[in-house]
Amino acid sequence: MRLLAMAPQFRFGDYLLDPAKRELRHQDMPVAVPPKAFDCLVYLVVHRERAVGRDELIAAVWERVEITDALLGQTLLRARRAVGDSGKSQHAILTVPRFGYRWVAEIEVLEEEIEAPATQDIAPPGPAPSQSTPLAAHGSVHASMEPAIREARPSIATRIAPVDAAPATGGTARRPWRTVALLGVLMVVALVVLVVWRQRDTGVATQAPGSASEKSLVLVMPATLDGVDVADAWMELGVMDFVSSRLHTSGGMNVVPQEQVTEWLRSQDDLASGAQAFERLREVTGASRIVQPEVERLAAGWEVRLADTHGGEVRTWSGRGAAPLEAAAQAVHAMLVDRGGDGGHVPTQLAEWVQRIDASLLAGDLASARRFVDTTPEAWRSRPELRLRMARLDYLRGETESALSDYQALTGSVDPLPPAIRGEALLGVGRIHMRGSNFDDAEARFSDAVDVLLPTGNDVLVGRAYTGLGVARAAQGQYQDALAALGQARQHYEDGGDRLGVARVNANLGEIEFRRGQPENAVREYQLALNVMEQYGERSDTFVVQANMAGAHLANLDPAAALATTARAWQGIQDSDNPQLRSRIGDIHAEALLATGRTSEAASVLATLDAWHQLHPEAAPRAEHRRLLVRVLYGLQAGYLDEAQAWTQALMTALRDSYSSDEDDLATRLGIALTMLASMSRDTDALGEVHDIVTAHVGEDASLAAIAQAHQSWLAGDIEAAGSKLERAAATAERDGGRALLMHVTTLQGSLALGSADDARQSVLDERLAPFAERVYRAAWTRFQLRRAMGDSSTSARLKLQVRRLAGERDVDRVPAGLMIQPEAIADRATR
Repeated sequence: MRLLAMAPQFRFGDYLLDPAKRELRHQDMPVAVPPKAFDCLVYLVVHRERAVGRDELIAAVWERVEITDALLGQTLLRARRAVGDSGKSQHAILTVPRFGYRWVAEIEVLEEEIEAPATQDIAPPGPAPSQSTPLAAHGSVHASMEPAIREARPSIATRIAPVDAAPATGGTARRPWRTVALLGVLMVVALVVLVVWRQRDTGVATQAPGSASEKSLVLVMPATLDGVDVADAWMELGVMDFVSSRLHTSGGMNVVPQEQVTEWLRSQDDLASGAQAFERLREVTGASRIVQPEVERLAAGWEVRLADTHGGEVRTWSGRGAAPLEAAAQAVHAMLVDRGGDGGHVPTQLAEWVQRIDASLLAGDLASARRFVDTTPEAWRSRPELRLRMARLDYLRGETESALSDYQALTGSVDPLPPAIRGEALLGVGRIHMRGSNFDDAEARFSDAVDVLLPTGNDVLVGRAYTGLGVARAAQGQYQDALAALGQARQHYEDGGDRLGVARVNANLGEIEFRRGQPENAVREYQLALNVMEQYGERSDTFVVQANMAGAHLANLDPAAALATTARAWQGIQDSDNPQLRSRIGDIHAEALLATGRTSEAASVLATLDAWHQLHPEAAPRAEHRRLLVRVLYGLQAGYLDEAQAWTQALMTALRDSYSSDEDDLATRLGIALTMLASMSRDTDALGEVHDIVTAHVGEDASLAAIAQAHQSWLAGDIEAAGSKLERAAATAERDGGRALLMHVTTLQGSLALGSADDARQSVLDERLAPFAERVYRAAWTRFQLRRAMGDSSTSARLKLQVRRLAGERDVDRVPAGLMIQPEAIADRATR
């Protein structure tokens, strides 16, 4: 039975606020408002006759008290922006100092008659049926034609924003499913690796009959909810996910992965309407058809409508059922039957329970997922669908031992399992082995996953298995085999319409190119990855790739490009609570600042990071290694040799305690820094130690070993021996393709030549330095001194300007750290 009720609306200026519909409109156009900001607006408007205290507002909106001032301030900022207000003008929301806030804009109250739906509780889960029931025996199915797509309500369908409250009980509302943070990215060996794998538990996808257009990419939006209790808000993402899965497994359609849809929508702050969201998402994903589910609670049961937009035509398919997923299945069935396919079986109560867990995981709401798992009826807890979710949840919560046990129980089960479940469990075991640097075991599990998942026809899941296989092989230095696996991954991602998957392949290819000593190629692959990741608003992935790309720019001797990359990342990472990512971005940003001569800014960043590390001592050991190296570089550039020496000893100790092959580049840069430091300190014992360490790990012919010996000879006054050893180091660096190391050796050779009277030798070294001097200060400074010593006043004047351009805060009259030259040699040679 439906009852009539009066729903107040509030008009102020060109805005209309409708709490019942959870809508804010400006000039009759929907305005996207984050849920908590919307709740704050409503509460302040309803209580506009008085000031509302800070604690009162927090209790009303968040239903708890442990909310920071920063979060409250950010929420009020978004609320102000939504109504065209700001903290400066305060024409709508006034800040009451040391108390709270008050609504001050003039309000006109309107009232509208609406139907208040009768409530109907969903039956509690019962035992799973022994077999699925065909759809033809259930519910009603009908299709209709509509001239235009339904405008999406301002919910998660137009934008997803973080919401912090625990799920409420009772009450009727249209409000988004809470999104705290979408599933993260596993970072191993500086590779951008696999996102959390989640797919359906079904088996082989069957291709429905139809034209080639059936394989066009389909975008399923989050469901809009009508007359749904807050406790059932899981349906917003749950129905989206269910429809997406059915269209793929039963209809053979390529569907945009749901993680990508929610991540993109959550990153958008300025969408004015559902149509705008559709159009932007269409452009980002490349989808040619869009399906918008709408869920309505009826007096008896549920109705789900699917607005299917394709080729300028909009068709609406409808299904009804006793449960929401049954109604969704009927609607999908109607859509597919019209195209010669079949919607599959009626979902069981177990399937709906699993979908609730999946919706929580999709939203990043681990607390709700845990509540669903913990309250699962005992009869279902041994089912493989539930055991897989338990393992996935344990992994996301950092309980890797428990997750590994659960995953291995599934992979070792003698009972027949759907291939997708067994395949996902293998992927879970593989990524845990990767996290533990057990690369052989990880490779074996990913290879098994490929074999299990290939017959399912699920291109996205197979692409993830191949990506894991490629990453595991790359971590072991098997680059050709890694490239072959990543090539397979790319093909499956492309076939499955997963643009983000393709971008992650590009990111991994960039890392392989970097490890192979091809930083220029690495930059190109990283940029291809970033182009897509930034479109999707993939923050974690984007930060990792930006850090890696900045490292490639530095290795390619392009510090300005590195700084441009890190500056964006450093600005964006400020609101991240990920200590590893924040540390990584900060360290590489400080290094880029040092490379461009912005020493004081680098010191400020390092001070910020020190404070952060005190709050987050759990940063990984490799983050500590990078942190110490950057401080060594800072000490060398700022002239703090004692501090640099202390940091160097700490880093050498840390590397001895925990060193892995993926830190070869870090060890090389440390070796360069240590030879510079030892030379400046005239510490021949330290130089001998560098030589011994490098020889033990790399071999006698390594460039760094020869450089250390050259410094020893130079300090002993044997210039000829120093020059001979530098020639050997240059030949090795050129052969191995180490551009940064080659530049370092060449600057040493150039500085050594300044103490001689050999103009021909100086001319040769000047030519060798020319390609580096355009962008690197040390090379430009050395080349300027060579041309000056050769008496070329015209070229040296031009080079002096170049040195000043690259110097930043560095003193151009001071010899750069670690060069083989005495200051008096410059003056003596300049007066020839």
